[in-house]
Amino acid sequence: MIDKVARRVVEPATLTAIDDGVVVAAQTRTPKQLAGWLWRLVVRWEPAAFQQRHRRALAERRVTITQGSDGMGYVTGEVSAAIDAQLAWMATTLGADDPRSYQQRRADMFADLLLGRLGLDHTDQLDGQEDSGDPRDTDAPQDAGASEDLGAAARDSEEAPAARGRTG
Repeated sequence: MIDKVARRVVEPATLTAIDDGVVVAAQTRTPKQLAGWLWRLVVRWEPAAFQQRHRRALAERRVTITQGSDGMGYVTGEVSAAIDAQLAWMATTLGADDPRSYQQRRADMFADLLLGRLGLDHTDQLDGQEDSGDPRDTDAPQDAGASEDLGAAARDSEEAPAARGRTG
């Protein structure tokens, strides 16, 4: 992971900053946290190079869908990091009484948003209010089985990722 970040570094001073801080940073962080720390360090030391890479990545964004087995599929994409932050926020907002894991809630929110069962302008439903499943109807009670077959409307908690910078 360190070498992946270092390969994108433009300035020798940034490599020195990585060398100076990475051993200490690695002692108190998980690999995922360390990767985030490294990316933020590179963005802080090389904002112009980051902006250039970001513009290029934005121009090359895409989504790929592959059919899986048992009625499931795989959606991968190079999209805005804000999507990760939004899903994390939505998944953590559902409350402790939701029986699904953090990742299950994220997957369900993703599916429900994509399939139009929940709009971003209906996030007030995440605080425990019931929903009919119809994005136009904010007052009708939710039919408990309405969204079970395709991945229920939003519900292991890890820290919500920041919406800025690269994820990786």
